[in-house]
Amino acid sequence: MDDELREMVLNAVFLLYKGKGIMSHPRVKVNSRLIVEQISASTGKEIDRDNIRTAIFELCQGGYLKEHIERSSFKSKNPFTGKTETVKDQHSMYSIKEKGIVHIEGESKFLKEKGTEMVNIKNINISHVNAPIAIGKDITININQNYNELHQHLKALSEAIQNSGLIEEDKKDSLAEIITIDTQLSKRAPNKDIIRESWNALEKIVMANDLWDLIEKIKPMIVSLLGS
Repeated sequence: MDDELREMVLNAVFLLYKGKGIMSHPRVKVNSRLIVEQISASTGKEIDRDNIRTAIFELCQGGYLKEHIERSSFKSKNPFTGKTETVKDQHSMYSIKEKGIVHIEGESKFLKEKGTEMVNIKNINISHVNAPIAIGKDITININQNYNELHQHLKALSEAIQNSGLIEEDKKDSLAEIITIDTQLSKRAPNKDIIRESWNALEKIVMANDLWDLIEKIKPMIVSLLGS
């Protein structure tokens, strides 16, 4: 049952990632509640939530899923003191990693022959406006001319990230989100939900670093794109 349950969990996250599950649009990150609901919808079974959480943990440990800690804060009135206080909260979100995608779909000719990461930050070269983005030696993304200015700012942000003091894992995550956004910018009709999720993830990673000024320059363009 352990392997069967792990397969259920991985397939649930994959379906949500592809937008082929209970959600009508792709979800880059999902919480455990959505995973449980997707498993129930796909199998018609009610699986013990503690067992599902254990399977999620094991898949994260095995490199099939990645856990993202989402932190937030809000104001709330203390019922005992009557004072308004800041309440901090955090919860876990999960995304499927390359290893998980390969497990389900099989090896892709676009992935590197060696290693397990789709994106090697040392090989990323986001090109000039009128040329494609090059990822390693295998993938090119041609940017829609309507989004040249936004692409230029994303290019500057990606270069700043690579030269920043961010830890390597945060650098890879940030650059992956930028590539996701740029991939959508290559389309005639970008998927706004994917852009929104990637942008929100990108903001959270860099907001505590010296890159905030670049984020502030890009944010109005993202807001305009999402609202158009």
